[in-house]
Amino acid sequence: AHHNSVLHPPSPPRRVHRVMGASSSSREAQWLQSSTADCCSAASWSLFRGVSLFGRRMRVYMAAYWVRTTYQAAETRALEIEDPVQQAEHWDAVHAEMAHYTCEQVLELEGLWVKLGQFMSTRADVVPDAWVQELKKLQDAMPPRPFTDTRYTVETELNGRIEDLFMAFDDEAVATASIASVHRAKLNDGREVALKIQHRGIDSIIAQDLDNIVYLAESMYEQEPKFDFRGILREWCNETQKELDFVHEVGAARFRHRLRFHRVLILNIEFPLGAEYGGSPGEYAG
Repeated sequence: AHHNSVLHPPSPPRRVHRVMGASSSSREAQWLQSSTADCCSAASWSLFRGVSLFGRRMRVYMAAYWVRTTYQAAETRALEIEDPVQQAEHWDAVHAEMAHYTCEQVLELEGLWVKLGQFMSTRADVVPDAWVQELKKLQDAMPPRPFTDTRYTVETELNGRIEDLFMAFDDEAVATASIASVHRAKLNDGREVALKIQHRGIDSIIAQDLDNIVYLAESMYEQEPKFDFRGILREWCNETQKELDFVHEVGAARFRHRLRFHRVLILNIEFPLGAEYGGSPGEYAG
């Protein structure tokens, strides 16, 4: 997750300038235009999602195939190197190249692959050092999500317009991670809150990512039994699935005041966010 600095002291949440700063008639016109566009795009959303997920799966398999064949060629080459020092240098170069390539693919895929990369960067006991160093770069790699997607999720889950639900809503995320982002807002009664908002469409992406991760771990074990990550990844996948439903999120129990929906978690807190949670906004974003 992206670790932002703790906000101290907090400044008032900024209003969503594009709409909340407009006149009443202008807001209604923008809302009507947005609603019409949503209705027109709703019919094609499922088709687009299916095509996108298929392409995503193919990209994962092609990347895995390239990494695997590269390592197979490297093993053949290593047998021809007699000098132990040169052989170690050979493997260092291969690990560095493949780790860099994999991280590039992970950053473009986003979704659960970033979260998995972050997790594996902490497993120096089973991952070569070159991979650990490259995977650590994923800790601060998540770009902010389009606010149009954030708006859609909030308004769908809370069944209302942001302008009606909040006095102010900051369209810039405090933190962005692979599953959700955290935004600051102010309720109509003046209370400042933080919203953890699940990325639009992330549930289907993560379901596929989990399936791909288990499949690749099984395939790796079948081809190379010495590389058995199945146990580690099964446990990690089980824990990750729980993070998708905010209603059952364990971490939310640490907050005294909260309102939970399936894809939006509203926390009545005082910044800095770590005061009750014991962590940074980036950590809480997941």
